[in-house]
Amino acid sequence: MENRILSEEIKKIFLEHKGRYGSLRIAKTLELKGIKVNRKRVARLMRLIALILCGTRYRYKF
Repeated sequence: MENRILSEEIKKIFLEHKGRYGSLRIAKTLELKGIKVNRKRVARLMRLIALILCGTRYRYKF
């Protein structure tokens, strides 16, 4: 039950940011909303929902 509600929040944040937020950013966003959750739990739920990040075209220069 709790995972289902959390999964909906994760999906909403992921789609709101056009698929560019990973588990770390989503966990921090949830913490700002008042939902205390571990990054590993967010990553596991993202795998279960099948949310895959789309990369950007920006390349870092070293």
